[in-house]
Amino acid sequence: MDAPAETYGGGKAQTTLNLLVSSTHPHAAGLQPALVEVLLDHGAAIDGLEDDGSPLMTAIAFGYAGAAETLARRGARIDNAVAAAAVGREDRVRKLVIDRASLAPGARSFETRWFRVPGDPRAHIEMALAYACAFRRAAIARYFLDLGVSVAARDKDDMTALHWAAASGALELMDELVSRGAPLEARNTWGGTVLGSTCYFAIEQPFAGVDYAPVIAKLIAAGAALGPASWARSHPTVGPLLSP
Repeated sequence: MDAPAETYGGGKAQTTLNLLVSSTHPHAAGLQPALVEVLLDHGAAIDGLEDDGSPLMTAIAFGYAGAAETLARRGARIDNAVAAAAVGREDRVRKLVIDRASLAPGARSFETRWFRVPGDPRAHIEMALAYACAFRRAAIARYFLDLGVSVAARDKDDMTALHWAAASGALELMDELVSRGAPLEARNTWGGTVLGSTCYFAIEQPFAGVDYAPVIAKLIAAGAALGPASWARSHPTVGPLLSP
């Protein structure tokens, strides 16, 4: 069940479970959580062959909430703030995070193939805020903000909390972040501002059920520069939304 494949250079992270929770095809087919259940029922190592939590963190890194939530429900270890925030475990977040720059004793930082969390507690907590927004965990995001965690917090790809709140269509969370001074023009690893990135998600990788028209309108109303999204003006659906 846990024999590693020779994919992506091989190694102990290339198990069936890890490959499943990083794959778009079972996600698109709506089968990913059910297949996670099947593998766990037949003995797959829920925390990975190296006991590093790689299945859960891989699911989070690839943005597959259903797989991540299934792993958490089945007993995957949630011993770091990023995982706790992403799967919506506010109780664990409150135990793991002392303040905006301090983690509780025993809170783990780690490194897997797909996910590198900084060892610095402040950076770790800021990344947890970004993932709370990516997975639409509004209560947890507000908890971090009330602790004084930077509203410009970023994830491993320099996606800010606002990048993710917009991408995931979390309108009320967007309002909260903007009201607290979240930067509109911060750029991610690929050079995308919040508006530019949102247009990309709307066109290429939409979150299920999200209507991007009010998201884009809200960003423009907040003062987002239109230039970085000019590449999307030719798109038949998104282009008309970019009128000032």
